[in-house]
Amino acid sequence: MKPKKIFSSIITIVLLLVGGQNIFAKSIGPDQFEYYKEIQHKGKGLRFIAIDPEIYDRTNNSASDIRIFDSEGTEVQYHKYRGFSEEENVYSEFDIINRSDSNGMIQATFVRDSSLEVYNSLRIEVYGENYLLSPQMYGSQNGIDFYPIQSRGYIYSFDDGNRGSNQVITFDKVNYKYINAEFEIVMGYVSSEDILSGAYIETLSYMPIEKPIEPEVVSISHIHKTTEILLDMKYKNLPISNIVVNANNENYNREVKVFTSDDMKDFEFITSAHISSFDIENYKVENKEIVIQEPCFRYIKLVIINEDNEPLDIQLIESFYQPDILIFESNADKDYRLYYGNRAVKAPVYDIAYIADKINKKALKESKLGPMIKNPDYKQQDIPFTERNNHIITLSIALMVVVLGFIVVKNLKDK
Repeated sequence: MKPKKIFSSIITIVLLLVGGQNIFAKSIGPDQFEYYKEIQHKGKGLRFIAIDPEIYDRTNNSASDIRIFDSEGTEVQYHKYRGFSEEENVYSEFDIINRSDSNGMIQATFVRDSSLEVYNSLRIEVYGENYLLSPQMYGSQNGIDFYPIQSRGYIYSFDDGNRGSNQVITFDKVNYKYINAEFEIVMGYVSSEDILSGAYIETLSYMPIEKPIEPEVVSISHIHKTTEILLDMKYKNLPISNIVVNANNENYNREVKVFTSDDMKDFEFITSAHISSFDIENYKVENKEIVIQEPCFRYIKLVIINEDNEPLDIQLIESFYQPDILIFESNADKDYRLYYGNRAVKAPVYDIAYIADKINKKALKESKLGPMIKNPDYKQQDIPFTERNNHIITLSIALMVVVLGFIVVKNLKDK
């Protein structure tokens, strides 16, 4: 056989194998998905849906097998975001009044124009380096009667390259017009005049940044200078944003390695981080959070490196996930369902993706999802063989190339 004919044969076979998926495949319909949820909506316009753990648990690891169909069976375009960025938060400035300094304390009152917006954090910019301030916050609507606010966090800035800086204090949601802040100077030298600005971050209801997911602690074991904590997240494929390790200890700094598995046998490494808590004289720092930002299998293993220290007394493990957000356009006279549960279906490509960055997320309304329903029209046998067995296509192409390559070499040697 001549080389030219051989290469023509290779190209023909490859095209047939690849194109076979389109020849035998039918269009996507609701009956190709095992589950669905009713989308609860009212009115017309762009809306968003937060994907919940039940959906992640029954889709592939990229949640590509999701489709939205209207009451007429027509596929509806959507665009998927990995949550909404926290940078979308709006900072609004306070005015600063009534500064004072006394006995290792500095004080300032922050006031804003109205008390309409709700907020749960305060960003305070302080001039200088190498200081640590411990805050006590009080709120008021009239500037006369102030009530305590249980705040979390310290204001600090260090130039040693290890401890970094923090300008944000968090607390439960409030709408106070006045905030009186008293800061104990734990380390460094600052005065009330060094407080440059204060701003609150508005709580925006359209931004589902993180949602809690309660893990089950399967086991805690101490193995040769390490502590292994096995967690059952109860769902797989969740995009875990962070895990918080609460220990009943003081003055520690431990490295934590994070692994994930679908069967509690073969674990894959994800990331590592440090957790710490110190309260020694003038040094107070606390960091219990492990940032992950990865889809995980059902099981997560935390390996705490104790070195020569006593194991930590673990009290509570908290975890959070950052749901993907689907944006779609609804009409008032139609009902919608979100279908999922067909791992052979690839991610859709819709026109809406080209304008996704132009969408005003602030104007979006959320649509809630109903309970999971098993699709009575689901027909697994309707899924084309080539879509359910993509690996066979790949292996067939590779085998054909190898065989025909061998023929080419043999043909050249015979000449």
